[in-house]
Amino acid sequence: MRIPLLPLVSSPVILILLTGSLCLTRGQGRPPYVPPPAETVPGAETPLASEADGEKAVSGAPNQGETSETSLTADPAPGGPIVVSWVDFRRGTRCGFASSQDGGVTWNAPFYVGPIASGFTGDAAVGRDDAGKFYGVCQDYGSSQILFSASADGGRSWEAWRQVQSSPDKPWVGGARNGTVFVTWLGTPGGYRRSIDAGKTWEASVSLGSIYHGTSISCGNTGYLHLLFNAGSPLRYVRSRNWGATLETGRNLVADMGTFCYGCAPRQHPIVGGASDPSGKVVAAVWSSTRSGGDGNDDIWAIISRDSGNTWTNPIRVNDNAAASRQFQPWVAVDRYGRVHAVWTDLRRNGQNAIFYASATADRFGANQEITTQRGILGGFYGDYKGIAIQGEDVVMSWADSRGGDNDIYFARGMGLAGPQGTPIAAAPNGSGGPWKTTKLFDARGARIVKARPAGVGFRR
Repeated sequence: MRIPLLPLVSSPVILILLTGSLCLTRGQGRPPYVPPPAETVPGAETPLASEADGEKAVSGAPNQGETSETSLTADPAPGGPIVVSWVDFRRGTRCGFASSQDGGVTWNAPFYVGPIASGFTGDAAVGRDDAGKFYGVCQDYGSSQILFSASADGGRSWEAWRQVQSSPDKPWVGGARNGTVFVTWLGTPGGYRRSIDAGKTWEASVSLGSIYHGTSISCGNTGYLHLLFNAGSPLRYVRSRNWGATLETGRNLVADMGTFCYGCAPRQHPIVGGASDPSGKVVAAVWSSTRSGGDGNDDIWAIISRDSGNTWTNPIRVNDNAAASRQFQPWVAVDRYGRVHAVWTDLRRNGQNAIFYASATADRFGANQEITTQRGILGGFYGDYKGIAIQGEDVVMSWADSRGGDNDIYFARGMGLAGPQGTPIAAAPNGSGGPWKTTKLFDARGARIVKARPAGVGFRR
């Protein structure tokens, strides 16, 4: 998505990933970046994608380079692989990717995907199929193409990045079964394509009508595919019951999603976060807007279906603050017990940048919990979404955190929150206590850029 030049800021704690289309100029006269020692102590906070390649001073002073707009996908097995993506504004604008093979305890060095010829890349996203293959997409704004790649080893190595679809903006990717992959993009019309051989070949594109701000994709192991997106004022829903082979006629679930704070800093576009449980039966959608029944400012709203998308709740307010303040950029995951997990950026603490979490079992969200242990300054570009997934009985997530002066990507694990009973969250200030463990991991110095070509070029480590 085309991004206006805004002041850069730092963002809250956890894994920092960056997407978008803002070009920054490399700073002059800055000292070379020297990575600090890795921290693996339980509960220690260390950034995943942060100061790197000499682009940013170790001090993390503001306006020296950002990462934001992160996506995350995870193997559901405890301690399995996790892949994250982001938009990286250091040394131009590019798609960044990194993987962990041990549930986020340690991370491989990141890599970057550049444009085919000229311009910049952004809006990176990641997905996974049921057989364990991981997929990545990256918007090449110079060629107006979606670049696509796949990894069969948990994100350690990737196939050649190649063009798979013309697109103006906001690609998304999801997977199912063994090698079934779905890609969507915005536009008038926006579209959908499916591959059943892990992206080697693709079926014809299908129009989804007007999509203005991106699409979420989730698919259960029974063949239910759920596509949720903003279509102007309405929240639009398109479903398949045969693994995406055919799509049902779309319908509006919410006639008017509310008023969106396009001009705010950070902005909030009407991106819809969507997810389903492993069966595809319990489906949830979240977004941020000002609506009747809220506090008069941006709130987090959710709708939930417990019958594979046949019927849906009315919009439910997720945040529980009494005084008006902004809550925005939510994302969502659903565990195998049908519990809905939501995370978002929250400014209720004196207007500072913090990350909050809440879960719902009976279509009602419980007490909100701040999971950042330090807050950041407000402003700059945070992107349009976060990453959240279920791994084992835990919730794993990533976001852009501004505590260091500009945005870094942080990763967190909510221990036991997706178990049979869920773990009660301790009411503690600034996110201290409770089940969350956070990690910030620095880029390796000299991490290479992958420059894509029309035929593709591989990156292997």
